[in-house]
Amino acid sequence: MPAGGRPAAVLGLIVAAALAVAVGLTIAHRHRREPMELWRLVNGACVPDQQQHDNPAPCALVDLHQGVAAGYVVLKDIRGTTQYLVIPTARVTGIEDPKLLRPGMPNYFADAWRERAFSERAVP
Repeated sequence: MPAGGRPAAVLGLIVAAALAVAVGLTIAHRHRREPMELWRLVNGACVPDQQQHDNPAPCALVDLHQGVAAGYVVLKDIRGTTQYLVIPTARVTGIEDPKLLRPGMPNYFADAWRERAFSERAVP
């Protein structure tokens, strides 16, 4: 069992929920500070590094197996030890973007759940 005696499933759910909230709050915070900061980092550094050098840096992961239009990156947030962001490689305005509800669009919350191991491994 993880620290504190909680079952792994409960801890995983807590981590995934925190990850989803962190994505929304961090994007909103960074958007106020510099609206293009994450876009430049993801599509100006992480995606090209992955495509050209098979290296996701400065991101922790770049997943383009369904193409850039449906891909995402995992990026360590600048705050906290366990916070990671799942960021689409397609341009969206945020988690409230109506186009994310269209049929056939990627399910970034499911992607965040699959990538929760980044946060779990970071737990001190």
